[in-house]
Amino acid sequence: MKNIYWGIIEDDVPLRNSLQDYLSMNGCVITFSTDSVNEVLSDEHVSDPQFILLDEHVTGGSGVDSIAKLKRKFPDASIILFTGDKSADLVLRALENGACGFLYKPFSFSQLESIITNIEENGAYLHPLSASKLIGTLKKSKEKKHENYSKLSAKEEEIVKLLLTGKSYKEIAAILNKSFYTINYHMKNTYAKYNVNSKTELLYLLNKI
Repeated sequence: MKNIYWGIIEDDVPLRNSLQDYLSMNGCVITFSTDSVNEVLSDEHVSDPQFILLDEHVTGGSGVDSIAKLKRKFPDASIILFTGDKSADLVLRALENGACGFLYKPFSFSQLESIITNIEENGAYLHPLSASKLIGTLKKSKEKKHENYSKLSAKEEEIVKLLLTGKSYKEIAAILNKSFYTINYHMKNTYAKYNVNSKTELLYLLNKI
């Protein structure tokens, strides 16, 4: 871990000091150590860190909501979010916002070293519980999408899925080797099943539900 540049954003002072001491003793350089994301973002002279340890509960806001801002200021930094919140929603939001690591409190320093190794070798790390929650959420999302098409016949579903890719009725007719009127007939049935009057309404509804 020598010569790695770190930033620490943690509102628990004893934990922040422990992290800083541990990293320093292992030859790392601390570019910033604070409880405030805004303080880091407003500092024009702070050195770019390679890794940022970011607590979910920080002064002045939410850690997960600050990830994107930190990535804009430090685009090459690997951000590790740590928290006691074990919700699947937080995992997804953290990854969507640009986090590459996720660790639950309490954690050991050996776990931290393992995370760094994984990120350096693979580009990312997820705590096993985070991975399980993420898989569960994606599975439910897939099942939900399948339910969205339960009202449709096989042909209607095929047409709707092509519509979702941006294809026009004429293009779909050519792809399926059907007449434009056949496609239009199926779509009228589909509109009736979902109680909508246009392609725009239908696609909005399917993406929403």
